[in-house]
Amino acid sequence: MKHLLAVVATLLALPAPSDACSQRHFSMFEKFELATFVAHVRVGGVPPRGGKVQLAVKRMIKGDAKKKSLTTFESSTSCAVGYKRNKTAIVFLYDDGDTVGHGQGYITDVKTWEATVDAWAAATSDVTRRSILVEVLVKNDETLAYDAASYLADSPGLLNKVDADQRQQLAAVTPSSKYSLLPLVLARLAGGKFEKVSDATKLATIIDAGKGESDPDRIAALERCERVHGTRLYPYTSYNHGVADHFWKALAEACRTGKPAS
Repeated sequence: MKHLLAVVATLLALPAPSDACSQRHFSMFEKFELATFVAHVRVGGVPPRGGKVQLAVKRMIKGDAKKKSLTTFESSTSCAVGYKRNKTAIVFLYDDGDTVGHGQGYITDVKTWEATVDAWAAATSDVTRRSILVEVLVKNDETLAYDAASYLADSPGLLNKVDADQRQQLAAVTPSSKYSLLPLVLARLAGGKFEKVSDATKLATIIDAGKGESDPDRIAALERCERVHGTRLYPYTSYNHGVADHFWKALAEACRTGKPAS
């Protein structure tokens, strides 16, 4: 199981095969969190050598509802988003107009994503957000489930709200893809060696006392510490297979204070 989780976490860190830019994967839920504007749009003219692209807003999902258009940018490099004239899409844009995650913030498969994006936009509590993620995972659509598991695995506050019935539902799912990240979610929900420890200072001491990049006690203590604080201190999908030995000191301090490490 440890080997499987390490392989899955490594796959998550790799850029998506369709992404010409070398960067990590951004789940839809993270893109929504990072974006100032999320909108269903129709793409205007696209300069052949890169430049400004006008997007006609069909419906604003997140952001100023009065906006009828948005301005974004296309690149002429390998980091091109891939905007196509007259194409309808859901876009995720930063305040300055840049597309979140380059091509990852331009979703042309509107039919697949629209209902989930709308549900996420309408959610007003972590209980609702948890339920949306669990529902997506149970439905087991390969594309949506990958993003849901990616986000939930790195959200200890939401994991803390997964109830017994939902845990059973998730445990009964047979992932539709060998690249599924559901095992990471289930591993965190199952708890670990330090499940009975609720003192963050004690957990930080365990991390400090650990040895090596992939010390299982360090990993288990930090995982438990995140759930004790109910907040992400560092991406689980990064540290669950180890980090640089010297960085564990910073993670121990994050555990001690409850403030995320950078």
